[in-house]
Amino acid sequence: MDSFTNLSNFSCFLVQPFDIKKQPKVLLFFDSISLQMKVKTFLRNSLPEEYRRDNWIVSLYNSNLTQETLEKVYHNFTAKDTKGRILCSTSGQSTGIDFPDVDIVCCVGFPGSLAELLQRGGRCGRAEGSTGLFLTLFEPWIHEISPEEFDVDFGHSTPSNPDRTRRALTPGKGESKTSAKDRCVLSAVKLAQCQTCIRQLFANELNDKSEDALKFTAKLCCPFHSDISFNLEDLLPSKLYLYKTSVDANTKIAATRKKNVYRTPADRTGLDIRLIKWLQEITRSEDFNINHGYTYPDDILTDKARRTLVWENPKVIASSKFIQTRLNETDAWHEMWGEKIFQIIKEYNTFLLDRNKENMPAE
Repeated sequence: MDSFTNLSNFSCFLVQPFDIKKQPKVLLFFDSISLQMKVKTFLRNSLPEEYRRDNWIVSLYNSNLTQETLEKVYHNFTAKDTKGRILCSTSGQSTGIDFPDVDIVCCVGFPGSLAELLQRGGRCGRAEGSTGLFLTLFEPWIHEISPEEFDVDFGHSTPSNPDRTRRALTPGKGESKTSAKDRCVLSAVKLAQCQTCIRQLFANELNDKSEDALKFTAKLCCPFHSDISFNLEDLLPSKLYLYKTSVDANTKIAATRKKNVYRTPADRTGLDIRLIKWLQEITRSEDFNINHGYTYPDDILTDKARRTLVWENPKVIASSKFIQTRLNETDAWHEMWGEKIFQIIKEYNTFLLDRNKENMPAE
């Protein structure tokens, strides 16, 4: 998918047009309560109006709920003849909890280990005679990482650990924090980039040499069997959301330029410093209204994206929408960060104009 924050990606988990009798039971795992709440709200608002006020069709399951509420949510989702159809759960809260009769399990992102991933996947298709669908969603940046990058010895993990991170982690408030790419584990990269049998990959990574390691009783194993026709949309409640990239828009912008024009080298550092400072203020804030649940700068603006903005010709950055298009970001991203970043660039450009008038030194 293009981004977890593009909530339209989750519309495939709802039957369209909605029919509660045809809606399968879907268990979504999140590592972020912020994203969990946004997806729950999006799915609930996507229901027909007569179902939207029903709190049970799409429910939350996390540590912010009271024990009494958790028990009610669990009963509604697992008991027969109840309305519970989609449960948005955090990984920690659901540990050790049995969710029977689940049709689809989806991990939004990769957990800390392959073993934990398989434990989550084991929640679906458990009823006798039933089959289940297990999905793991990744964002595109994971394809920018090579498995060979994990072979470098950073002294933080053993080479035999399939769940070692790309870089050593530096936790702690106020300290420099690792990016999403550096927190990524090797097993996640291998799964996302896998082009062969996924069941075989799991067996290899976990050193499972048992006779049942590759055995499956369902009609399908994974997409990578040439003798089996696999179409993911046939297994989902509705069609996948296909996002349209901004390639055409960027092409039109590029066509209006006679040649590539960039911000002068002497003026780039000052803007870069301002953007970095802003990212640090956002991610270090404890106010959800400010950070929207984001605690790592790279999750808001990657180093590559920041460099793109720092180098960009200041004359063409005329609006926050241009920034969204230039970085190929989603509407949800633009709503949270687009205007704030535009104002930083706009104020910096104004500073440069005033500085040039007064012949002040560069920042």
